Amino acid sequence: MRISIPSDKLAVINSWRRITEIHSKGNEDMVLDRERENGAVVTRVRAAAGRHGSLLSGFRMAGILVGWVAAAGIGGVAVAQEPPVAADAPPPSEVLDRFEPLSVTEAIDAFDVAPGFRIELVAAEPLVVDPIAFCFDPAGRMIVVEMIDYSEREEDSVGRIRRLTDRNGDGQMDHAETLAEGLSWPTAVEAFPGGVLVGAPPHLYFVPVEDDASGNAVAGKPEIWFTGFSRANVQGMMNSFRWGPDLRLHGASSSNAGDITGITLEEPLRLGRQDFSIDARDRAFRTVPGGAQHGMDFDAWGRKFLTSNSDHLQQALMIGSVPGRSSRYSAVPALRRSIAADGPAADVYRSSPPEPWRILRTHMRMTGAAVGVVEGGGRAAGYFTGATGVHLFEGDQWAPSEFPIAVVCDVGGNLVHRKRLVDQGLWKLGERIDDQTEFVRSSDTWFRPVQLGGGPDGALYIADMYREVIEHPKSLPPLIKDQVDLNSGNDRGRIWRVVAEDRPIRRQTEPLDQVDSVVLVAVLEHPNHWQRRTAARLLVQRNAIDQVPTLRRTVLSAQLPQARLEALAVLEHLDGGIDADLMAAPLVDPHPELRKRALEIASRTGIALSDVQVDRLADDESIEARFTLAYAAPVLIPNTAARNRALLRIAARDPADPWILWAVEGSLGDGAIDFLRTGESVLADWPASARSGWLRAISCQVLTGGDRAAVEQLVNYLRDSDSPRSLGNALLPAIIAELGGVRPDGAGLPLAQWVKEQIAPDLMKQAEDRDPALAKAVDRMRLVGWASPQQARELLGMLFTPFHSSPVQQAALVALVSNDPAAAAEILEGLSAVTPSTAELALTTLAARVEGQAAIARAIDSGKLSAESLPVDVKRMLSESRDAAVKKTIEKHLASVQSPPPGELYQTYAKSLHQDADLVQGEAVFRRVCSTCHDPQPGFHRVGPDLVTVSDQPKEQILLSVLDPNREVNPKYARVQIVTIDGQVLSGIITDESDSTITLVDSQGKAFPIARGDIDELQTSPNSVMPEELNKEITPVQMRDLIAYLVTRRAEGSTSTGTAP
Repeated sequence: MRISIPSDKLAVINSWRRITEIHSKGNEDMVLDRERENGAVVTRVRAAAGRHGSLLSGFRMAGILVGWVAAAGIGGVAVAQEPPVAADAPPPSEVLDRFEPLSVTEAIDAFDVAPGFRIELVAAEPLVVDPIAFCFDPAGRMIVVEMIDYSEREEDSVGRIRRLTDRNGDGQMDHAETLAEGLSWPTAVEAFPGGVLVGAPPHLYFVPVEDDASGNAVAGKPEIWFTGFSRANVQGMMNSFRWGPDLRLHGASSSNAGDITGITLEEPLRLGRQDFSIDARDRAFRTVPGGAQHGMDFDAWGRKFLTSNSDHLQQALMIGSVPGRSSRYSAVPALRRSIAADGPAADVYRSSPPEPWRILRTHMRMTGAAVGVVEGGGRAAGYFTGATGVHLFEGDQWAPSEFPIAVVCDVGGNLVHRKRLVDQGLWKLGERIDDQTEFVRSSDTWFRPVQLGGGPDGALYIADMYREVIEHPKSLPPLIKDQVDLNSGNDRGRIWRVVAEDRPIRRQTEPLDQVDSVVLVAVLEHPNHWQRRTAARLLVQRNAIDQVPTLRRTVLSAQLPQARLEALAVLEHLDGGIDADLMAAPLVDPHPELRKRALEIASRTGIALSDVQVDRLADDESIEARFTLAYAAPVLIPNTAARNRALLRIAARDPADPWILWAVEGSLGDGAIDFLRTGESVLADWPASARSGWLRAISCQVLTGGDRAAVEQLVNYLRDSDSPRSLGNALLPAIIAELGGVRPDGAGLPLAQWVKEQIAPDLMKQAEDRDPALAKAVDRMRLVGWASPQQARELLGMLFTPFHSSPVQQAALVALVSNDPAAAAEILEGLSAVTPSTAELALTTLAARVEGQAAIARAIDSGKLSAESLPVDVKRMLSESRDAAVKKTIEKHLASVQSPPPGELYQTYAKSLHQDADLVQGEAVFRRVCSTCHDPQPGFHRVGPDLVTVSDQPKEQILLSVLDPNREVNPKYARVQIVTIDGQVLSGIITDESDSTITLVDSQGKAFPIARGDIDELQTSPNSVMPEELNKEITPVQMRDLIAYLVTRRAEGSTSTGTAP
C-alpha cells in the first residue's frame, strides 16, 4: 500500500522514521519506509519482522496510519486505491486476523467527517443493540428495529422493537422501552396511528401502543395485517418504511418480493419488482413503482430514490394508474434507473483497512478456489459492495444547499457517501461531493452504517449495527466462515447524529401528537421536512375537515413552496378539500414541482383542465410537468381533438425522449388515427430514428384497441399514401412490428382483407415469376400470415427454394407461424430446403408458440428432427415447456449427449488459456456468440452485463462463468418464461414492471411489453439467461482467443489487432 504525503506537510512527520503499534503481546506491527518521489514522500507500509500474514497486516497498518494522519490534522494526504490481486499472486495467510471492537470513545476518535460537520453519539449498547432501522414518532421519540438474529439465527426469534427517549434533553437517549420482542428477522418500522407498523417477513405487523399516565409505553400483542413477504434472502427482505408524498406509508419490497395476503386484500397480490404502500385510514394495500434492494426514500417534492448493494443510487418514476390509459404499449422505457454519474458500483474512499477475510475471499475467487463474482476488478475493497439506506436530506440543522443532497451508506466500506442531485430531463443525476474522501468514514471496521434518516432536530441520523462481519453467509467459503463469528457484535450497536458545527440544534421539540390541528397547519411551514410531513399525515389521520379553509389559504399564500405542496396533499384526503377553483392556483404556481403535483392530484380527483390551462401546461418549461400532463391526459383533457393537439405539442418538444413517447402513447386511446393525421407534417420532419418509434406507438394503439373501424382507417391511410408528406412507407414496417397478439379474424380483419385481396396475390405473382424485386418486399412479406392459410402456405412453398433469399424466406416464415400455428408440420418438413440460418429461425419461431413446441417434439420422436441439432435457445425453451410431454421428449433425447461436468470442461479449456492468442479471431467469436446479449446493435437491449465491466477479472474466472453460467446467478439475469393467453411463449429477463405491464427482453435483445391481462402463465427459472453448453459452439482455442479479446477491452481504446499472451 502507498500513502502519499505532500512535501509541505513533511515537517509534521519529519521525525517519524518508524511507526509501531504495540499489542498486548508486545510485538511491533508495522514499519514505514519513506522515499521522495516527485515532490512528495511516498510511505510504504510493511510488516515488522516476524509478523505472519504480511499482506493482511499491511492493510491493518495502513488503517492505523490513516487514522493517525487524520487525528494529527494533516491535510492533502491521499491513500491510493488497492490494486487488483493477481490470480497468480502468493495467497494471503489462511489464518485470519480479526479486529477488536472499539469503545464508544475510541469509535468517535476513529471517525473522519467532512469539514464543517461533527458526529455525535445518540445511543449505544446496552440501550440499543443491532439497530437496522428507525423512525421518530410524532412525540419525537426514536423507535428502533433491533435485528439481533442477523444473519443465521432466524429460528431464535430474538428481534425487538425498542422506543428510545432523551428525557434530560442533552441529545443522547437515556431511556429505553421494548414495544415488541420475539420477532424473527425484523427489518422495518414506522409510527402508525395507534401504534407502530413492523416489517418482519413473512409478516407485516401492527403493534398497538399507548402511553400510561407516566408516559411509559403499554404495548399490545402484535397483529398480523399482511403476510407473504418472502424471506428467501436475508439481504433481500422488505425494508425502508417511509411516509410518501401522497401521505401513505410506503415500503420497499426488495429482491425477495412475495405474494401478499392480508386484512384488506381479497386475493393474493404479487409484488414482483414493485414496492407497496398502505393507507393509514383504511389500510388499503397496493403496489407502487420500485424494486431495488435495501434503501428507499423520497425527496421533499415526491421523487423516489432507491439503493441496491452494488447500485448505490437509483431513481424510480412515481406513476399511478390513470383511467383511460392503455395497458398495451409498443415499448416501455425503464421506470427505474441508476443515476450516479460515477456509475452504480462507484469507487469509495474508505479509511478502514479491508478485513483479512475479505482479502482472502477475493484471492480465492480470483483463483477459482471459491465460487462467487469477482467485483471491482479483483480489488478486495474500494468500491460500493454494500450500499444501503439512501436518504434525501431535507433537514434544517445544516445550512441550506443549492442542490438536493442524497446520502448513502456503504456498510461494507464503513462509510457514508453523499451526492448532489442535478437535473437531467425527467431524472436527477447524482454527482460526488467529496473528492477522494467521504462525508463520514471510520477506520473502525466494526462501524456498520445500515440506515439513514432525518429527525425532529433537523440533523442526519445513522443506524450503526456495529458488527464484526456484515456479509451474506452463503458468500463465505467454509475456510473463511469457520474462522469468523457472524454473531460477533450482536450485543452491540450505536446510533449517531451528524450536525453542522456552526449552526444551532434543537435538543427538544414539541410533541406534534399533543397539539391541535390549527397548530399542525402552521407547522406545514416549518423549515424542517420531518415536521412538515409529520404534521401533514397527522392532519389526514385526524380527518381534519375543519381545517380545510385554512389549508386552502396555505396552498394559495404560503411563502414556502414545500408548505403549499404539503397542504395540497392533505386537502386531497379531506372531503371537499379539492375542487377546480382551488386547483387553478397550483396549476400556475411559480414552482414547477407544484404544477406537476397539481396535475397529478387533478387527475386522481377527476378535474378536467380548461383550454387555457392546457395550452399553458403543454408548453410548460418543466419536462416533468409536460410528462405528467401527457401521462394523465385521458382525465385532464377529455376532448379527443384537444387532447391530440396538446399531446402533439408535447411530443414535438422532445420527440427523441422515450419517456415522453411512452406517456403520450398510453393517452392516445381511440384518438391514435386522428393523432397521425393531425401530426402528419410534424412527424415527417422528425429524424427517422425518432419517427419510427412514434409510428409504432400509433400502430400499437390502433391494432390493440379492439376497434375494427380504426384499423380500417389505418389501412385506408396506407392505401391513400400518395402525398409527398405521407408517412405510408414508414408506417407499414411500424404496423408489422406491432402485429403480435392481434388476430386477423378480430379487430384486425380490415388489414387481413387488404392482405388477402392485394398484398398476397402480388407477392405470389412475384414469387412465381421469380421477380428479383421480391427481395425488396421483405416488409410486405411479413404480412403473409394475414393472408388466408391456403395463400400463405402456397406462397411459403414457392419461397422455400434456393432461388429466393433467406431474408425473404424468414420474413414469410415468421409471419406464417405467428398467425397459423397449424402450419408447423409443413414448416418442419421444408427445413431441408432452406439455409441453416433460416432453419434456425424457423425452429426458434416455432418454439415461441405452444403448438410449435409440440410439433417439434413430435418431429424429434418420429426421427425427422435431431434433438442435438436444435439451437441452444430452442433446447432451453422445450426443457422449460409447460407441456409435460414436450419436456419429457427433449430430456429423453438429450440425455445421451450431455456435455462433461463443468470441472472436466474447465480442465480441458484451461490448458490453452494462457497461450498466445489471436485477438482478431477472438473478436470474431465475440461477434458470433456473445455480442447479441452483451453488446447489442442500436434498437436492441442488453440481456447480459457489459463485458467491459467483467474484463478485469482473471481469465480463469471468465472461463468458469462461460462454461458454467449457472454457477452463481445474479437475480436480475434469472430467466423468466411467460406464456400469453393466445399461446405465445416468451423467454428472457424482466427489465421493468408497472401496474399494467411487464417488460421482458429475450435472448436476441428484443423487448416485449406485455399487458398483465395477456399473461396466462409466468415461471422464473433458477438458471441464468446465459446459454449453457457454449463449449459446443466455442472450441478451446476459440475460447482462448475470446477471453484474450475480452481482457484487452480493459484498456480504453484497445484494438483487436495482433496477438496477446
